[in-house]
Amino acid sequence: MVPAGSSWATDPYQLTAAEGLLWGRGTADMKGFIAVALAIAASTDQRRLSAPLHLALSCEEEVGCAGVGSLLDELAALPTCDPDLVIVGEPTSMRIGLAHTGKVGYRVAVEACSGHSSRAGREPSAIFSAAELCRIIGSLNRPGAKDGPVPFVSANVGTIAGGTSLNVLARSCELTFEVRFDADGSPARILAPVWAETDRIRTELAKVGGSVELIELVDYPALCTDPSDPAVGKLVAETGRELTTVDFGCEAGLYARTLEAPTVVLGPGDIADAHRPNEHIDPAQLLLCAEVLARAVDVFCITGLGCR
Repeated sequence: MVPAGSSWATDPYQLTAAEGLLWGRGTADMKGFIAVALAIAASTDQRRLSAPLHLALSCEEEVGCAGVGSLLDELAALPTCDPDLVIVGEPTSMRIGLAHTGKVGYRVAVEACSGHSSRAGREPSAIFSAAELCRIIGSLNRPGAKDGPVPFVSANVGTIAGGTSLNVLARSCELTFEVRFDADGSPARILAPVWAETDRIRTELAKVGGSVELIELVDYPALCTDPSDPAVGKLVAETGRELTTVDFGCEAGLYARTLEAPTVVLGPGDIADAHRPNEHIDPAQLLLCAEVLARAVDVFCITGLGCR
């Protein structure tokens, strides 16, 4: 859950209709989609289904898609779960998202040994060692659009903290960093310079009894669904929604990888309105979402117009 924070004009945990919009935490991301999906599932006459309809809800998506793993294992084990299409609900303004970035994230704990600051340059400092690692992480960034000729990489050090006093060589320093990448990017290849620098620092610090510890925080793959896939073509033809890519990461790449099914990101609302005070959604987006999901259920699960 993303905390509401302050500066709300309405109660963030109470749905409020005002100025032609619906206001509240999660209205755009993701409660609007969930409400519509539940309504469509509840209103579908199961006796008319010619193919199974599954509705999967997960938690902890905001902290690295941590909650979906066991759910995907359960779905993959179901003999009835062999979908023509997976729709992952996220705010795309009801455009059909075919691609999103993947992400890995780590916590790094650097340990050296305390010493007088006059020994700087002759004895290691955990902060200096961490700073060298930050420099390598920063060098991974590849500018330009994600659809350009050079694979997209975004690398960021989110937090760093260490040391005890101005005149003491820092004994410890901890940082967290993430790397985002498109479907053409290999995390192992992208992070190779970081791991090489980590090994070098670890070897140097071992001489004074120090260490470098890495803890994986996040790991999910990028999504890149083929726009020529028959299921995508059918969804576009039947709903009239345009194709797009999304700038954020989500669980769609995991669904595509685990279920080996064409997967898209689609939902009401604008990601620009999420995670901030006065989050809101236009009711027209919810109605459009209902129309699109109902049509998708009809095409892929009822009338047999899908791709199998």
